[in-house]
Amino acid sequence: MKSLDDMEPNARELKDGDKAKIAKDLRLIQAKYDEDKAAWAKREEVLEAEKKRLATWKVRFLDSKKKGKERVKDLEADIDEWKEKYGGIEVELKDLKKYVVMEHINGFQKGLQQAVFL
Repeated sequence: MKSLDDMEPNARELKDGDKAKIAKDLRLIQAKYDEDKAAWAKREEVLEAEKKRLATWKVRFLDSKKKGKERVKDLEADIDEWKEKYGGIEVELKDLKKYVVMEHINGFQKGLQQAVFL
């Protein structure tokens, strides 16, 4: 294949028909380029919007996660406080249950004794 420099001067000149064809091809290529450029710009806008949406979602998620961890810590502190405050209540309830049962037994025995005297 010959380079343009190796060609004869007459071969480097373009005919009017060739110039028109090249101009038409150039316009088609330019139109395709402009169309592709616009499509890429649109796609870039869509991606930028998606990026912003995901960024706000990420911020909300991280904020919720932080608040959730704080809430768990607060609840664990409340549980510890309640265990300290009401830890002995279970023993007291068992003692109270025994006392109630004993009172019922005593009341029943008292009723039997009174029935014997009648």
